[in-house]
Amino acid sequence: MRLGVLDIGSNTGHLLVVDAHDGAAPLPAYSYKEPLRLAEHLDPGGAVVSDGVEALAAFTAQAL
Repeated sequence: MRLGVLDIGSNTGHLLVVDAHDGAAPLPAYSYKEPLRLAEHLDPGGAVVSDGVEALAAFTAQAL
């Protein structure tokens, strides 16, 4: 079975795809990582502003 995890952090986005089999460790099949620096795109209330949302959307489109 192929599984993917999309990890979005305050500084980096990471897509990891693995092949998983019963009783075995998952085998990495694909990895895509990019600095997002979302922590730099926050308004005073802590919400992500439009530049950060655009960076996240671009990362997600590129990761697929």
